[in-house]
Amino acid sequence: MTIYLILTVGTDIQNYIRMYKLNDNVSLLQSIKNAFSVEYFMSDPLYTVYCCTLNTLGISDRGYLVITSLILIISIVIFLKRYSLNYRISFFTFLTIGL
Repeated sequence: MTIYLILTVGTDIQNYIRMYKLNDNVSLLQSIKNAFSVEYFMSDPLYTVYCCTLNTLGISDRGYLVITSLILIISIVIFLKRYSLNYRISFFTFLTIGL
């Protein structure tokens, strides 16, 4: 089980980068049309618009990963602060759960 996890950790990032680069040099209106086409069939329409918006702003693929990670981490921290009875233990568990 451990060897399987070691070999598969991070392999989905390549797919996210590929989907992000598909929206390179595409207008926002065109990205909305593309979201429902066959080529983008496996993608969520809102995700396609999100990628196109970041591409329009000139964000690189690494910048895309950083911005997406920040959005997720900030959302989790806000959720923990709002709904956790013991924020410190919940935050510590969040930080160390993947180790």
